[in-house]
Amino acid sequence: MICENIEQVETETSRLDIASMKSFIIDDIGCIDNYKAIYNNTQEKYCCIVSERYNLVQHKEFFDSFVRALDKLNIGYEISFMTKGNSAIADIMFKDRNLKFEKLDEEFMTGIRLMNSFDRRSGITIAPRFTRLACSNGMLLSRFEKSFSVIHSSADAKTMESLIEKRITQIINHDIDLEKWINESLLDNIEWNNACKVINKLVPKITHQKGILKNLNIEVSRDKKTKQIEYDNKSGVVEFNRWQLYNAATSYITHGDTITPLMEELLHNNTQKLLFEKLQTIKV
Repeated sequence: MICENIEQVETETSRLDIASMKSFIIDDIGCIDNYKAIYNNTQEKYCCIVSERYNLVQHKEFFDSFVRALDKLNIGYEISFMTKGNSAIADIMFKDRNLKFEKLDEEFMTGIRLMNSFDRRSGITIAPRFTRLACSNGMLLSRFEKSFSVIHSSADAKTMESLIEKRITQIINHDIDLEKWINESLLDNIEWNNACKVINKLVPKITHQKGILKNLNIEVSRDKKTKQIEYDNKSGVVEFNRWQLYNAATSYITHGDTITPLMEELLHNNTQKLLFEKLQTIKV
């Protein structure tokens, strides 16, 4: 469900998992001082062991606080939720805040991805998210300097809303950096066979390599005898630039049928180097 106001959000977040902190007990030893266990009440199973300084942040608490901050700033939004295991993700798109780059003939919807986990997979995470309207490719930029992540032991629930409000303002005021990154990536070219090696370096699993390079009309296979990965360029294109490689990756990540939310996050984290770093610095 797509939510557009706090009432709808609160209804949806009430369906998310709830966790609690319990004493960490080992058979024949008893309660272990200075440590606690995180228990997923909804799934009725333990998630992980944490220090007693750990502050458990509920998915609902985090997401509701964020939306209340958006309301305070009078920012229109659409928000949807995903869950996987002990993690929850909220994707927010801002209304009437599209970026238009006339020189590039590109337009992007701007937004933010929120992440929280009960098993220490991630802390409270806020990352800019863009969607290229020409092809609906999503771009999650967790390495963007205005991204924000804090471990739960440093998260004070009482001040969370004011902290969130500050981060929202920082992120939405720096969207213009995207045009510079794209311009730079358009000018950075590499021979097609080396482009394949770059994708291999960033995404070692051959299944995902196939999906990404297929968007460039390059076939990937593994030699049965040598086990070496081989590439067949069906496109006839001699060189590709970083923007083409990055778009091939984001297209696969966004539109791949079998991409789970957590795999999506991992692939975005690996391939966003194609937007930020020159191809020569990605060692193959």
